[in-house]
Amino acid sequence: MTNMINTIKTILIILFVAFLFSCHSSKSANLKPQAETISIDLHARNLYIKYQPDSYNKWQKLNKLLENDSIPSDELNVIDCRGFNSHSEELVLRKTLRYYILGKIYWWSEFETEHGKCILLSNVYGSFFLSKIEASVLLSASIGYNFEKLNLEFPKILYKRTILNDLKGYFCGSTTMQQKENMTIHKGGCSESIYYEYESKKPPKNTSQFQFTF
Repeated sequence: MTNMINTIKTILIILFVAFLFSCHSSKSANLKPQAETISIDLHARNLYIKYQPDSYNKWQKLNKLLENDSIPSDELNVIDCRGFNSHSEELVLRKTLRYYILGKIYWWSEFETEHGKCILLSNVYGSFFLSKIEASVLLSASIGYNFEKLNLEFPKILYKRTILNDLKGYFCGSTTMQQKENMTIHKGGCSESIYYEYESKKPPKNTSQFQFTF
């Protein structure tokens, strides 16, 4: 009788472990690249290359510049998200950022998963997820990593939207607005948006067309 009870307990434990494993596997399955989303990613990249060649070339130069001199992907906690579905429940939007880096504006979103961060790069023709190296380059460049050593102009942040709470059940409109230094801050029930402004040096106006010398 005791042996039978122990056998039943063992079977139940095995079934419970198998159930947990199946739940974890099904939960992670959404994060696996799928043929359809891989195709969408590739199409967005091809449009970027075809219709924004100047921007794409600058993006490639940035990658070549920092691919061997950027913060490691493990330190940044970024993963290869190419082919992931941005609408998957496993991807939680945390930030949307816009930076001016070496003569080009970059706009991307950071998603959080249980495996790491996903970076979705956007342009006027679409969006596509980045590889680990591409994500490392972009995030390293956004903080000017090694820019001083390379004698490069430091990046400027133009916009930052941070998700403060779960989007469900919260009023997301702007409830407060605050002006602080070069920032305009809009804060709502679930997000905070900051717009950054920079003074541009304008040449002095020439008040006269004539110049006298003595």
